Amino acid sequence: MDYIKLNDNIKKKDFKNIYLFNVGENYIAKMMLDSLKNALILKDYEDFNYSVFDGKKLDINKISELMETLPMLDEHRLILIKSEYAKNKDFSKKLNEIIKDIPPSTVIIIWSEGSFDKRTALFKTIKKEGDIVDFEKFKEYKLENWIRSKIKNKNLILTKDAIGYFIEASGYLLDGSEVDLGYFVSEIDKLSSLGKREIDLEDVKKIISVNIKDEIFKLTDALRDKDTDYAFRLLSNLEYNNVNFMQILAVVIRNLENMYLCKEYMKKRKSEQDIVKDYSLHPYAVKMANISAKKYSDKEIHEALNLCLDLDYKIKIGEMRNREAGIILIEKISNR
Repeated sequence: MDYIKLNDNIKKKDFKNIYLFNVGENYIAKMMLDSLKNALILKDYEDFNYSVFDGKKLDINKISELMETLPMLDEHRLILIKSEYAKNKDFSKKLNEIIKDIPPSTVIIIWSEGSFDKRTALFKTIKKEGDIVDFEKFKEYKLENWIRSKIKNKNLILTKDAIGYFIEASGYLLDGSEVDLGYFVSEIDKLSSLGKREIDLEDVKKIISVNIKDEIFKLTDALRDKDTDYAFRLLSNLEYNNVNFMQILAVVIRNLENMYLCKEYMKKRKSEQDIVKDYSLHPYAVKMANISAKKYSDKEIHEALNLCLDLDYKIKIGEMRNREAGIILIEKISNR
């Protein structure tokens, strides 16, 4: 089940006694948690009827006792288990036993970040008796449409390049990114305070919070422009901010792959829009890749990609450290 179906069920007051939230997108999951809580519990009695278990270790006896306690002056009691300890084998087994006797007045939500073992008895019980809700991170076009709807609600108009930069600079689409949709909500509020309806690329660059992804963009630009000194300064700044080099490498590889696509499509006299259509990339990302591709030969792109893949492999097998890989990356690509 996705969050849209859950939202429909909440509106229809179709509640389950047990939910598993598989959380990839925190903002939407928090929003649905609040919707469920508001639908189940009167605000005046929230302190009595809403409990959160989020410690490193959970007491199954306390959860069981609370589960069996009738709500105070309300119809429901809500228990949120927000701890990775819920995946502990022994705890999971005990929790599975007690929820078999869960009273109609109690609702339990298990909040799981990352995968939950589908082989466990607990997962199978929830699937049979409750609802499993998947809060997946948005893909590129779903994200853009969601942002456009929020912008429209603020009576704003953003240019295509402005939205493209907004998405790319956020780092939301990177594997392992902790950025959620709340970032965009906050930044759109800032843009609405500009006092103008039409927002362009320069407005977005001036207003939105500088994200680490934007610093990585600057590094890839420095590599493109063969500005070795600036690239090393940016790398040092990223290291100072505890950015994992593998995240930097992933962005560089993605940019090089996009540049390769641009080169190949231009040879076939195809357009940037063809790439957007065929590979579901954002037009802004393709536009910037095409600009960068003009400063690389075909051979240089191939060599840079092979270098990045080699560095990735050597880091993963422990043959090379991040710092050493960063130095090699900058020296070889910026001095091509």
